Amino acid sequence: MEPNALPPGATYIPDFVTPAEEASLAAEIEAAPWIKDLKRRVQH
Repeated sequence: MEPNALPPGATYIPDFVTPAEEASLAAEIEAAPWIKDLKRRVQH
């Protein structure tokens, strides 16, 4: 990622989350309930 492609004030830290942590976080998010009241699914 190019540093100048970031929004002002944002910082990019490569490899901050390991692949195992990423998989765990994605599984937790997917397991959470989805709200389907709108025209799309959302999670809060």
